[in-house]
Amino acid sequence: MCLLTRLRARRASRGFSLIEVMAALAILSIALVAVMQLFSSSLRTTRRNEDVTVSMLQARALLEEACSPGPAPMDMEGSLDLGGGFGAVRDVEALGAEDGGPELYEISVTVVRPGGGKLRLTCTRAYHEGSE
Repeated sequence: MCLLTRLRARRASRGFSLIEVMAALAILSIALVAVMQLFSSSLRTTRRNEDVTVSMLQARALLEEACSPGPAPMDMEGSLDLGGGFGAVRDVEALGAEDGGPELYEISVTVVRPGGGKLRLTCTRAYHEGSE
């Protein structure tokens, strides 16, 4: 075996050079930063979706309460603090009555999320005076 072949064999068996290790660490760091950003973005999206779901449930419950038989719709108007940074406003607009029939009301519920988003649901309710 010649001397040059032995030197090449010895060099090949020593391991990685400093440049190779630094390049591998740089690639690993870039991949790790990308994964961490993806994870952070996923957490923000999950939190926002949770807030949207809670606001939808709150709005549906408030609208169901306002549109079900019971007190006069005008008595249900106003602002509400739902806790957890959520707030709601229930607006009632009289649409009128036809030929002595029941009074019609448009009831809308707007729920404000902690992040600043809003959700609005609307229903129409007929109300007979004295039908509580």
